[in-house]
Amino acid sequence: MKKVVKKRTSKRSITTSYKLGFIIVFVMYLSSSIFLKNYNIGLDHQLQTIEIENTRLKSANQTLKMRIDELSSFERMSNIAKKNGLENREGTIRNVE
Repeated sequence: MKKVVKKRTSKRSITTSYKLGFIIVFVMYLSSSIFLKNYNIGLDHQLQTIEIENTRLKSANQTLKMRIDELSSFERMSNIAKKNGLENREGTIRNVE
């Protein structure tokens, strides 16, 4: 008769594999946390840059609108017309906005 030999898995190897699995999961968690934090910081920086550019463009647009208003004012048009010898007839003037 043959003896049946049972292989025993020791508690030591099971706990070692659990520890190794835990360490791997923990390292993956830390790595992903660091990656996501850095990615979030990069997105915040991009957002700030875009907001600064947006503010600058709004200011430039406002300045340009003021300049347009200055250049298209009735007084300026009248002065240019007088310099070029044009007359102002009250009955033929129309203001269009």
